[in-house]
Amino acid sequence: MTKARKKILILFLLFIPASTAFAVHFAVLEYEGCYNQKTQAVDIMPIITKGELNENDYKTLFYQTGLGRAAIDPLLSDKKNGCINILRFQSRFLSKIEVKSEFIFPTTKSEYLKSGENLLVSVKDGYILVTKACHTLGWRHGHAAIVTDAASEQTLESILIGSNSEYQTLEKWRHHPTVIILKPKGLTDEQLKAAAEYAKQSLNNIPYDLFAGFAKPKDKKNAAVKGTQCSHLVWKAYERYGINIDSTGGLFVTPRDIALSPELEVVQIIGVNPDDIW
Repeated sequence: MTKARKKILILFLLFIPASTAFAVHFAVLEYEGCYNQKTQAVDIMPIITKGELNENDYKTLFYQTGLGRAAIDPLLSDKKNGCINILRFQSRFLSKIEVKSEFIFPTTKSEYLKSGENLLVSVKDGYILVTKACHTLGWRHGHAAIVTDAASEQTLESILIGSNSEYQTLEKWRHHPTVIILKPKGLTDEQLKAAAEYAKQSLNNIPYDLFAGFAKPKDKKNAAVKGTQCSHLVWKAYERYGINIDSTGGLFVTPRDIALSPELEVVQIIGVNPDDIW
């Protein structure tokens, strides 16, 4: 056997365990990415028909439906269909989730439901969407977006290296196995709409910059944004109004930092642990 063939054989023998380990790692990563609820279904009709709810009632409903107070109250205001719809959320939330994944970039995969679709609450302009479904080379970084026109289900997102931020829709969020919908605490609908409007005017069609806020400081107030990534875009929409939704306060903001921000309240969760959303 020639030296050249020996080298090829050695490389081939090294490639097999390396590729196997990589495949196993991806499989484990995807298995850990989605949480099937351990809570057993209980009869929530006595709660949702009682009238005024207390904190324990909202907590029970959160564990049974994945809905926070910001979602429960509007549903209950619908006297005709509110209770029925909450029961639908309960059924879907406690159902088993099965996941498939697809490459969206040579090093990045995104996860989707194998069948069916998520039941999402009605969102408002300025609401924030976060998913754990995206991972690159072993790092589950997730993805984030901001709702810019709830009426048309429009979102603004920074998605991939080599592309500019662009308008998307809620449709793909109905197919991610993990979804966290958030809203800043204490803001009026008008203030939420103002953040969404700023995002449309100043954060659309911005080149993707993986290091936005890392190699370059992220907090240059009122400076024109020349590069962004998904969570930086969402963070910037509220930073302009003095709200820092980065839970770590570091130079670099991630979807996880946003999901865990004390400045935000949970509207809805899907496929994540209510006790530990990330």
